[in-house]
Amino acid sequence: MYRSGLTVGLGSDNATLNCNSDSIDEMRRAVLTSRIAGAPHGDLTPSAAARMATIDGARAAGLDHLIGSLVPGKRPDVVVRDTSGPHWWPRHDWFDTLAIAVEAGTATAGNIR
Repeated sequence: MYRSGLTVGLGSDNATLNCNSDSIDEMRRAVLTSRIAGAPHGDLTPSAAARMATIDGARAAGLDHLIGSLVPGKRPDVVVRDTSGPHWWPRHDWFDTLAIAVEAGTATAGNIR
């Protein structure tokens, strides 16, 4: 669907599926699942997964006029993370680091600042 140009959104609101409401983990799962399924390495990039979890997710839900990006007039939804830990290195690509390199489960309430 993604390769054909359809808008694909990632969401994490259904806790009954994996008992998890972490968009970063959903981004990681999307990228890694595409790689396991045999998609070319650059087919679903971490930055594409981040777009799916933000503006494309809002667009898929018909809410992109209200949410999904940090622009004046939209409802903000921001998470600030401490990036001083060793799992944030190397920082060649922030999206790759966020979606792949950061340890799974680090976006718990105790780690969000």
